[in-house]
Amino acid sequence: MKKKTMWLAAVIAVIVVLTTFAAAGDVEGARSAILNAMYAFKDSVDISSYRLTESEFDGLYDDLFDNEPDIFFVNGSISYSYNASGITSIYLEYYDTANPAAIAAYKTAVSRAKSAVNNDMSDVQKALALHDWLANVAEYDYETANGTAGFDEMGYTAYGALVKGLAVCEGYSKAYLAILRECGIKSLYIGSDVMNHGWNIVQLDGEWYHVDVTWDDGDMPGRIDHVYFLVSDDVMGSVRAPGSYDYHYGWQSPYECTSDKYDSAFWKGVSSRIVLRNGASAYYLASSGGYKSQTINLVRRDWNTGEETVCASVRDYWPVWNADQYWAGVYSGLAYYDGVMYFNDKTHIYGYVPGGQLQTVMTYDGGEGYIYGIAECGEGIKYVLSYSPNETGVERVLPISRRTATFADVASDEYYFDAVEWAASSGVTVGIGNNAAGQPMFGPGSTCTRGQVVTFLWRSVGSPEPANRQSAFEDVREGDYYYKAVAWAVENNITNGMEVLPDGRQFFRPDTKCSYAHILTFLYRTYGGGSAGVEGTWYDPAYRWAGEKGLLFDLYPVVTDRPNSDCPRCDVVVFLYRNK
Repeated sequence: MKKKTMWLAAVIAVIVVLTTFAAAGDVEGARSAILNAMYAFKDSVDISSYRLTESEFDGLYDDLFDNEPDIFFVNGSISYSYNASGITSIYLEYYDTANPAAIAAYKTAVSRAKSAVNNDMSDVQKALALHDWLANVAEYDYETANGTAGFDEMGYTAYGALVKGLAVCEGYSKAYLAILRECGIKSLYIGSDVMNHGWNIVQLDGEWYHVDVTWDDGDMPGRIDHVYFLVSDDVMGSVRAPGSYDYHYGWQSPYECTSDKYDSAFWKGVSSRIVLRNGASAYYLASSGGYKSQTINLVRRDWNTGEETVCASVRDYWPVWNADQYWAGVYSGLAYYDGVMYFNDKTHIYGYVPGGQLQTVMTYDGGEGYIYGIAECGEGIKYVLSYSPNETGVERVLPISRRTATFADVASDEYYFDAVEWAASSGVTVGIGNNAAGQPMFGPGSTCTRGQVVTFLWRSVGSPEPANRQSAFEDVREGDYYYKAVAWAVENNITNGMEVLPDGRQFFRPDTKCSYAHILTFLYRTYGGGSAGVEGTWYDPAYRWAGEKGLLFDLYPVVTDRPNSDCPRCDVVVFLYRNK
């Protein structure tokens, strides 16, 4: 539903016939002046020097209230005065959100959306992550849409969607515009008057696509469809959302969406949140089987190759309450909280960390119905209990404490968090020192050196004493942190020196950076019991072994496509953690 207040609330000053201007008015100058006045909460602003015609002001008004979501606090009932030279002044009204506290809350909410994206993601992935993040945060405001007692003007704004969590389609669309813009992606609000509905068009790689977050937002927590994510004009006007009999039609847009690049993308059939990690993997829920033999699968999809793997699965079905009948659907939601993915069956909530094992984090037997969907919230995991998928049910929250990190530079939602914590607790790593505030640092993005990797390996097997403590290398001396580790590694044929001079002196080069190929070869020689170089490239046996062991899980394609690229410290401990 789209609401738009008439822009001519009153005509102030004597009505005269406007003359036709030889030159266009300064629309951008007027725009800037009006926005500045709005942010200063001024009641009026003189724009006579910009010489805007009524038609120019009409277009400026539409653009301001459609594509400037940050002015949520301004009432759309703007009045103006004019004379023969054009619009002279406009007069502004405000909602009660026109205050610094509300604006600060809004800015915080917009910034919070950036937690759903990272620098490893492409713009397409960012648009997808933000689509799902918004659908998870906001709920459709039926009372405002229907004009009932709970009507709230903020439901038509980005503030309603992002801060209050309730909005109609206009609020959803403006919120999506705001968070896309925060991430550097261009978007516009468009609508259909005949539908009384609005959504977005988004520009990616020079092409425009439709996105309708409102119609993709399912009623069940964690239920997010992707029917209207990045579609062409043809699809937008011919495809219906699940459970809907409506099509999009009659929209007004300054750009055509002719590209069909994503019209058949994998996400079209996904009805859960899609969790993106590292820019390389997408996780979502899919079901198989039917009736009483339904299986809920957590699927990992390699973003680049399209290869799909079932990471975890449970079998369950949803009975009709107090009846010997069963619902045909699967009512599981996917949530992502603090680096862990959660999904549900009718009586359990499960947690999964990529590369790990599925864990049961909650079992419900309280008698208020079954669990119908979950989603993350500020305190943990929100789940809905109901006696039927057709009833509203009651919401409960499973509190989950934020995971605390040993190192100040390791965030709890990073893919390597568990590996680094394991490495710290088991003595594999002690970090790289403290920052200026005295906090310990791990240096996850720093390239691992030869000295560091043999030390990690040595500690991971219990720091055994080498048989020969005498170093053969000029650059490995007693007192170096890697002294014993190098001796052990050489004794066990894991590595050797890098350089021998004509005079016979040998050098290990402990500060030389290691590539993925080197790291996996070291691991293979330590744990695989073999030597690389049997066939193909020198590192092929190590790569095959690592793939079979599941060490490369979720780290494609960088490990396989760029074997000679530098391997960061975080990935070394991930490999060790997965091999333990």
